[in-house]
Amino acid sequence: MRRVRVKDLSFSYDGRTPVIENVTFEVEDGEFVGIIGPNGSGKTTLIKLVLGLLKPSAGSVFVSGSVGYVPQRISTDQSFPGTADEILKASGSSEEIIDRLHLRRILCRKFVDLSGGEQRTLLFGIALAGDPEILILDEPTAGVDAHTKAHISAILEDLKGTKTILMVSHDIGLVLRVATKVVCLNRRVHYIGPPEKAPAFIEELFGMRALR
Repeated sequence: MRRVRVKDLSFSYDGRTPVIENVTFEVEDGEFVGIIGPNGSGKTTLIKLVLGLLKPSAGSVFVSGSVGYVPQRISTDQSFPGTADEILKASGSSEEIIDRLHLRRILCRKFVDLSGGEQRTLLFGIALAGDPEILILDEPTAGVDAHTKAHISAILEDLKGTKTILMVSHDIGLVLRVATKVVCLNRRVHYIGPPEKAPAFIEELFGMRALR
């Protein structure tokens, strides 16, 4: 069953210069698809198009199933008084999710007082509320410390095979380790296939230095 189908997708912010161009790929039920590419390659724009936050200049996006989304960053008013516990309860997150993500230790703290990594993990809890069929992740390990990165990596390993996952990440090693299919994007799709065959195409996009 196809959960996500992107067909001949193009988008431009200014109506002239394409950010992505003629992008086509599919995400099957239960797949973990990792999208990688250089800065400015259109990865986050692609995620926004899949989510329906942007309207394509050309082509189409089809999504089948409920979606949970973990954004790359979130802007919050520093006067926001909500605690992690209040936010999770409002989102409908279960005790199982709280324990699965090791969130219990931060429940009493205000969201604005959490570290970037703690906020990111909390966003996972919100995204998983309601047991979505599709999980869309935009740079889930960007800007976090090594401990949080390891924690999020473990969460991804745990979720692998239980959800259909579409993840954008600059972390090539993480994508090659956890994804079942890799999409190399630099405005256009340069490679789509199994992670074990991706390194040669990644080297072409990033250069050898990015792999070391």
